Amino acid sequence: MSSFLAFTVARNSSQGLSTLRPRRWALVGLVAVCFVAPAAAAEKYGNSLDWVPADAAFYSTSMRLKQQFDIVAASNAWQKFRSIPSVAMVWQLAEAQINNPGGPAAMALQLLELPETQQLLQMLGDMFSSEIVAYGGPKTADCMELFQLINSAQQQATLAAVRAVQEDDGQGGYKDRARAILKALQEHKELLKTPDLVVAFKLVDQQAAQTQLKRLEVLTRMALQQSPIPDRFKREKVGDVEYLTLRLDGGLVPWDQVPWGDFEQAEGEFKELRGALEKLTLVIALGVRDNYLMLSLDESTDRLAKLGQGPVLADAKELAPLARFRDRPLASVAYVSEAFANRVRMNPTDIDHIVEQVGGLLDASGVEDQKLKDRLAVDIGKLGDDLKQFVPQPGAVLGFSFMTPTGFEGYTYNWTQQLMLDGRQPLPLASHLGGSPVLAVVSRSKYDPHAYDTLVKWAKVGFSYFEEFALPQMGHDDREKATQAIKIVKPLSARADKTTRELLMPALKDGQTALVLDAQIASKQWHKEMPVSAHALPMAELAIVMGISDPKLFKQAMGEYKAIADDLVKAIRENDPSAIPANYQVPDPESETTQGGTVYHYRLPAAAGLDPQIAPSGGVGETVAVFATSPRLAARILADAPLASQGLIGSAAARPCATLVYFNWPALVDASTPWIEFAIRQNASGAAGVEAKEDPAEIAEILTQVRTLLEILKCWRTTESVTTIENGVTIAHTITTIKDLE
Repeated sequence: MSSFLAFTVARNSSQGLSTLRPRRWALVGLVAVCFVAPAAAAEKYGNSLDWVPADAAFYSTSMRLKQQFDIVAASNAWQKFRSIPSVAMVWQLAEAQINNPGGPAAMALQLLELPETQQLLQMLGDMFSSEIVAYGGPKTADCMELFQLINSAQQQATLAAVRAVQEDDGQGGYKDRARAILKALQEHKELLKTPDLVVAFKLVDQQAAQTQLKRLEVLTRMALQQSPIPDRFKREKVGDVEYLTLRLDGGLVPWDQVPWGDFEQAEGEFKELRGALEKLTLVIALGVRDNYLMLSLDESTDRLAKLGQGPVLADAKELAPLARFRDRPLASVAYVSEAFANRVRMNPTDIDHIVEQVGGLLDASGVEDQKLKDRLAVDIGKLGDDLKQFVPQPGAVLGFSFMTPTGFEGYTYNWTQQLMLDGRQPLPLASHLGGSPVLAVVSRSKYDPHAYDTLVKWAKVGFSYFEEFALPQMGHDDREKATQAIKIVKPLSARADKTTRELLMPALKDGQTALVLDAQIASKQWHKEMPVSAHALPMAELAIVMGISDPKLFKQAMGEYKAIADDLVKAIRENDPSAIPANYQVPDPESETTQGGTVYHYRLPAAAGLDPQIAPSGGVGETVAVFATSPRLAARILADAPLASQGLIGSAAARPCATLVYFNWPALVDASTPWIEFAIRQNASGAAGVEAKEDPAEIAEILTQVRTLLEILKCWRTTESVTTIENGVTIAHTITTIKDLE
């Protein structure tokens, strides 16, 4: 969502639609199914969903743009922004330029005041007031798939051309890439189609649009008069609507001038491709249909003539969730079909294509050992088979948002196969996010030891190739060093693997993880080389939080990792006494018992020059473990403190869900403000060092204006999102809260 929309629904927060009551809607839905289901398909949305075809590959619309703009323009925040002295001064200068009879702005204004120009501007304003629509049909999906195939072929040819560039004058690489593109086009010429795209703008004043189209028709005819295609531009009737159309085809391209022979290995190799390119057609159509100014790109006007006839997108089963909110003031709707998702997103079949491409690269790699190449090919195929199980089958996606009295609310429904997230339980880790963080993301993953087994398996395969083939190719000294390193690391890696498998993974079987960003520690000098600030500066704090099923196993795992690190230092010192000082050992962390558990931290060396509040830290409680950048954050997270949310997350935390997201924009602005003020003061003083106790008048004025702007930005309050998984569908419910200035 753009920053422009951040203030759009700020006013009159006590008025408007009531919040959705799930039980009431469930009752209404039941009644609809029992008594009025036959009429459901005929119900209209009053927007483009009523005429966009059901076979749309993708669809996107933005609505109520003028309404949102008007809310911004009438808000206290906008008036406050206008009152900032520097903004007001720029505004006054602009008005002075406009009112200057001899100035360029005044001349431009005179042009704008012409009746025909005024009508054009009004039409443009009309176009961007109500609804902007874009959708693509099935042929657009074909084009996207072809583009990906071409891109893949080009990448493969580029890698393979490295040797060719080294072996000749550099032209071989270029020809190989061009040939790869042409070959991909010919092999997949059934996908070589004109995309079927439509962009539309909803209008209030259709007559103004018709007048401007007549002006455009005259200007276009004049422009094309001396071109070879003047007869291809015409006004024609498509269905019941007149459109301006421009018809082009592949025959207009001088294919005879293309040096086909430079890229062919046999004469006429790309004859079929050339024939397919010559048959391509493109029809650009522009007209007004049912209150919409429509721009269409297609191979013909056939689909345009049938627009609104037959099944429409609103009737598609994936759009059913939207029907519950048809009476809400929709702000946006976006949709991607399952067929299109399969074309543009990674799916298991794509793994086979990648394996095939890597096999082609092996042939062009210059590796002369055929036994090695055959072995690599087999292992790459097996790796591909293993990776397929981690690639979900893509599905359709529907997202929509609507305006509320306090901001925006929206849902995203994703039918993509869910392999990782687990939404069967609540997320109690939401009570271990520090209470009021700037940003927090909590999720639960499925416990899957097999994923770790697969990672270890292929790490071992990769290492075996290194030992068998790369190590013997090294120089004597490097080979000796690598051999000694392997001798040290190999047994310790086996211990680390056993610790992870038998201790850490069972301890983390709970599956909950969280990322927390906070800023509740402050200092006037975070680094010794930094100028001292007159005001405390907050510092960003980062934490990774994990739900633990067995704190005893987790502590044992951490202890074993520490022992492995100690043995690594010992082994390196035994192999080379000069590598590590004799008195060095991996330090033990300092510990402190807190309300929620035990916090451990390492003091950074004094030479680092950092404020001691920053210290790598960890913490372990009964059900939670944390790694943080400060002991204070670790302690806050271990403590059981409900997230400071009075909205969506507060009401959903006790229900089964897969992901929670909380973003507090004012907290981020508050944490950034002292740093912005510090930078302004330092810049004004020429980075002289310690700030003055009182700001000079000119600096105080700048700071006042900056604070006003930052206060306006805080109108965007919070964004909260809850993701659930219901009947195989991943559903994200998001609420953005906006509040105008008092």
